[in-house]
Amino acid sequence: LDQIALPWDRLFRAVESAAGDKVGLLGITPDPKTGTAEVAGEAVDLNAMFDYVKQLQRQPYLTRVYLLNQKLNDQDPQHPIRFTVTAAWLEKSSRP
Repeated sequence: LDQIALPWDRLFRAVESAAGDKVGLLGITPDPKTGTAEVAGEAVDLNAMFDYVKQLQRQPYLTRVYLLNQKLNDQDPQHPIRFTVTAAWLEKSSRP
């Protein structure tokens, strides 16, 4: 029941609204116990990836946004950048 009351919509809106047209989201792995989420994505280039991270840092419900890793996808002819970002998304008062 505690997980139902969590602000899931805030997390998903923040992550999706920051993406724009040069970043595709591949997955979101929230951890309600730690109040963090990992976001996996793919960007057309490094600038798009860094812009996405900056946009996440500007989201009012996200803090401690960090780029964990990135890798050029050589298998794709367009050579997109796959990356993972972590962010805190729960205030201490709303954690279970």
